[in-house]
Amino acid sequence: MRVLSKKLATLLLTLVFIFAMTTSTFAAWSSFQKNNVNNGTLDSTPTPPITSSKTETQISLPNNGAYYSGVDNTPVVNGSRAYTLYNGGFTGSTGGARLAATDTSGTPSLLWNYQVDPSSNNVQQLSTPYLDTAGNQTIYAATTHYNNELAGTGVSGWKDSSNNPLSSFSFPVGTTTIHYDGLVVPSDYWESQLATDILSSTASVSGTVTLTSGATSIPFGSNTYYYDPTVNNPFTLYNLNGTMVPAGTYTLTVSITTNTTLAASSFQFLTSRWALYQIGNVSTNSVGSLSKTLLASGYGQANSQIDSIGNNLYFGIFEGDRSYYQYDLGTGTLTAFKPGSGDDFYWAGSAKATVSGTDYVVFGSQTNTVYVRPTGSTFGSAAGNSFTASGTSGKIRSCICSAGSYLYYTTMGGQLVRVTTSTILGTPTTTYRTLANSSTSTPVVSSNGYIYAASSNGFSIGAVQGVQVSNFTGGILQTVYSGDPVQASVAVWSNTTTKYDYLYFTTNSSSGSGYCYSFNTITPTATQIWQTSTGTYTLQGFAADVGRLVFGNDSNTLFVIN
Repeated sequence: MRVLSKKLATLLLTLVFIFAMTTSTFAAWSSFQKNNVNNGTLDSTPTPPITSSKTETQISLPNNGAYYSGVDNTPVVNGSRAYTLYNGGFTGSTGGARLAATDTSGTPSLLWNYQVDPSSNNVQQLSTPYLDTAGNQTIYAATTHYNNELAGTGVSGWKDSSNNPLSSFSFPVGTTTIHYDGLVVPSDYWESQLATDILSSTASVSGTVTLTSGATSIPFGSNTYYYDPTVNNPFTLYNLNGTMVPAGTYTLTVSITTNTTLAASSFQFLTSRWALYQIGNVSTNSVGSLSKTLLASGYGQANSQIDSIGNNLYFGIFEGDRSYYQYDLGTGTLTAFKPGSGDDFYWAGSAKATVSGTDYVVFGSQTNTVYVRPTGSTFGSAAGNSFTASGTSGKIRSCICSAGSYLYYTTMGGQLVRVTTSTILGTPTTTYRTLANSSTSTPVVSSNGYIYAASSNGFSIGAVQGVQVSNFTGGILQTVYSGDPVQASVAVWSNTTTKYDYLYFTTNSSSGSGYCYSFNTITPTATQIWQTSTGTYTLQGFAADVGRLVFGNDSNTLFVIN
């Protein structure tokens, strides 16, 4: 998606290669970066893939054309079936949070399309689902929707600047200030918004919002948005000032300035809520055969990927609950880990790390902290461990990759960090390399011994870089690609005979597309092999299975490469 704070890139890849005489050894891409260690590699085969040509198919996913609709997380894939969670736009027959099933074989085609969460009214869906490939297959999806904390109030309770009750919402030329006493904000929110139903293609309109509770005054609304009413986007004031609104009861004051008389019928103070769904029988070809169960819900945005360790699912919440969750599929128990100092989790999916034969779940946070938690009954209560790698800065919005004896992750301060796994329960041994730009990209370690990560500077520039694992601290950080911003994670296929790595990634720009680059790990030199058709902003990366690659973009287009 175009909004950096709203997109997380995810990646992986299968490649456009066709194997002439052998069958592929690809395995299901069942979660972000393929599995619960997040090392997005394609299985190596002795026969090199055909990389000189490709077949590209574009599939349009049903939507209602709303501004924020589109694919903002990575599909999950099993064999010739790809499943894509996306935002179809405003609630309606083609809106809400939707799940699409695509057949990638032969001439790729859409099998079915299903509305998972009808309350997700044009909300970006940033959490990559988890696919259980057993039996008829099951998808576990975490969705985000807005909740109106002023629902049902209408004009009741609103007063003018002289404290007189309003009978209607009317805004003459100039500035009008009104207020509402008793707004309940149910949890802690970094992002909230005051939405109106004002639609006018000719008005020049701006405004401010202030929340007051006792001596506390929280202003927001200097960031104003007035979208094209032809796509049903009304005038809205956003809290994007970096100030958290704590849970509590407030007086809500709104000032609107306009050069044309405007009227509204209601205001909405919107906060985010999340929901965890189980969608069963997804291997069917019929929407009518699907089953849906709401497993859990709460406050905030479900932006991190869902991973599975044993019988447990793991995912993090940004704002609202501000917790990392473990959901036990056997007992239906939801357990929260909530850092005592307060912290948030945005994109930062978990990974499995094994120390002395015991599995732990590790994940990063908005405060540049890595948390190490036991799996199972003591996930939320045990002391566990946490650390910040010395010399690093910025939020951790990548997943952690577990490969060999190390964990790897990136920071928005532009570091590629390595941690010795065996030390994570004490004082961890850490080191880092500085990337070209800020990074939200999960690192990937190839079978040829290189570790790669992507980076970006806003929507202007980006890079994909790699360094030898065996010389992580002293080796040259090689640039495989430089150009448009890359927020997604990279997927890699390695030819261990020729020592070539093939990297697959997408770019998050107005002309975003998918790329395949080869990298000679001996020389070392990089060469572009192919590029897909240009489209639009592409936050997430590739997923792959059976020799086919898939990714989606903000135009509700799913690309299938074979």
